Amino acid sequence: MSEQTALRALAAWAGIADEYIDIWGRRHPTSDGTRAALLHAMSIDTTRPQQTLAALLDRDWTNGLRPVLVVNDAVALYNIDLYVAIRHENEAHTWTLTLESGQVLHGELRPAELHAVEQRVIRNRRYRAFAFPWRQKLPLGYHRFNCEGPGMNAALRVIVAPSPCY
Repeated sequence: MSEQTALRALAAWAGIADEYIDIWGRRHPTSDGTRAALLHAMSIDTTRPQQTLAALLDRDWTNGLRPVLVVNDAVALYNIDLYVAIRHENEAHTWTLTLESGQVLHGELRPAELHAVEQRVIRNRRYRAFAFPWRQKLPLGYHRFNCEGPGMNAALRVIVAPSPCY
């Protein structure tokens, strides 16, 4: 992977758009300089983007969840990616979702019963990614999703943004 391709992949991982549309409806591509500046502002090292991306991806897998999920308020179905060591995929995990209002939702899941998306080996440990489907429309705001299970205690910030701002 070239440095330019790695920088673009790193920016995509961080949620930086490839382009934006101005108020007149014209598309403007995001330059690599802008990508690098935004990543730097997010304290993400761009001197070796390929290595940085690999380390960040590994971190998500070993932590159990990505740090943030931003969703559009018009969407009522989306997936929360859950990363589990394969040896624990058949065991019960509990989850809680604390809404910005303070309301708490909770439940239990067994990762192996979810749709498996991908798998990876990190430091000789096998992990599998599962898609935990969320089917309840959430209110606008900043919410916190936690998942606990064997070898995992992870938190995810779920940000529900209005459609025009997404």
